[in-house]
Amino acid sequence: MVTGAEGPCVGNIQPIERLGFNGLCLQDGPLSIRYADYASVFSAGVSAACTWDRDILHERGMAMGKEFKGKGAHVALAPVCGALGRSGYAGRNWEGFSPDQYLTGIATAQTIMGIQDSGVQATAKHYIGNEQETQRNPTFAKNGSLTAKDQEAISSNIDDRTMHEAYLWPFANAVKANVASVMCAYQRLNGSYACQNTKAQNGLLKGELGFQGYIMSDWGAVHSGVSSMEGGLDMNMPGGLGSYGFTFKDAGSYFGGNVSAAIRNGSIPESRVDDMIHRIMTPYYLFGQDKEDYPLVDPSSVPLNTNFGPRSQWDRQDWSAMVGGESSRDVRGDHSALIRKHANAATVLLKNANNTLPLKAPRSIAVFGNDAGNPTEGFYNQNNYEFGNLVVGGGSGTGRLSYLDTPLDALKRKAYEDGALLQQWLNNTLIAESDVTDLWIAQEPEVCIVMLKTWAEEADDRESLGFDWNGEAVVNSVAKACGNTLVVTHSAGINLYPFADHPNVTAIIAAHYPGTES
Repeated sequence: MVTGAEGPCVGNIQPIERLGFNGLCLQDGPLSIRYADYASVFSAGVSAACTWDRDILHERGMAMGKEFKGKGAHVALAPVCGALGRSGYAGRNWEGFSPDQYLTGIATAQTIMGIQDSGVQATAKHYIGNEQETQRNPTFAKNGSLTAKDQEAISSNIDDRTMHEAYLWPFANAVKANVASVMCAYQRLNGSYACQNTKAQNGLLKGELGFQGYIMSDWGAVHSGVSSMEGGLDMNMPGGLGSYGFTFKDAGSYFGGNVSAAIRNGSIPESRVDDMIHRIMTPYYLFGQDKEDYPLVDPSSVPLNTNFGPRSQWDRQDWSAMVGGESSRDVRGDHSALIRKHANAATVLLKNANNTLPLKAPRSIAVFGNDAGNPTEGFYNQNNYEFGNLVVGGGSGTGRLSYLDTPLDALKRKAYEDGALLQQWLNNTLIAESDVTDLWIAQEPEVCIVMLKTWAEEADDRESLGFDWNGEAVVNSVAKACGNTLVVTHSAGINLYPFADHPNVTAIIAAHYPGTES
């Protein structure tokens, strides 16, 4: 009950037949069900925050929750309110909302209430001080050990005032919103690993804030047994040892059988384990997840879950109580309209000289940049890609697109409707190295639209605040020849805009990560 197991979801608590307990399915992530087909990819947290709209934030959370429930998940590993955004380079800033703790707190609470109003448990993460990806985990020894370390994880050293006034603030909103679970972070906090830091977990979260739910670990963030349990950790995910905790077979667990052993030898009181189980099971019953009509895990999601390798590796247990029903269930409903509404509301106008926007049915349009069209490597990307519209970052916070309506698709539809001439160049190297007047036909286009992007992902911090794929050079090449250059960016977060004052750059739009209706 307190230890994860190999199974069909990204995180699993095994069924207990004698108790009539069908198990728990925990699924990523903060904008989509990562391991699913026929599921929506919503706007990222960084986009949602830019709406400054409580109703949209709640609506987004509820729509996500309905999809998680429809696919049989009990726990949505969302939302993200840490990283808060201390550094603009942090690889996961886009998963969260804003460096403004007040805005992030409101967004976190509204998202939680939306998810849980749909009958799914929400998870506020990553608690706390998870502000960079570099060395977030320890470097394990190269001798094959699953526990020995050559170098410890980085420590986020935060004083009491800063903790309360900044980093703890959104989690206070989460607790007030009755969040079911909180996920503790990878890195150390003031020298102690976050998932065994008793001051943070027992003192601040469960003590000062009065959190009644359960604390689960991030995947592989547990580095002790008794110390973690005493320090406030209630659930070890995914349950095994080693990097990211996926090594189960013949390796054991810091929890598992060691929990019973610790009770028997008096290392921890039985009452502590009772408390852990009560905290885990309370939201399960509160949200009616024990009822017969709660959906089983969609069988189509199972082969997409590659965390544990081939199904034969983890199918040693009987998961029939948790998996079943119609396969490839389409849970999207009418959410495409919501996603487009949310993306529109999140778009930020950074510059609009000469009333360039809105466009007034131009007769000649030129589109530049590798961000404009469809990805050439499929709709599920865990790595940066050169060609294709970027609407979500990488790592556990990503999503599997069922379709993508790109900016170029929309421009083509509008050009056809207006009888306009539309030309396109999507190779950034070609654009940057060319005299663009040699590319377009006839006279200078009435408007030149340049599409730029910036990738970011879990486990890797950004190396630059500039745009990817030579984006600055692309803008300069186009603006040198086109007197009405509009720049649109899809980015994980903060960027530098050295071309912002260029007289021919008449408008700049920051569209962030808008999801499937880009």
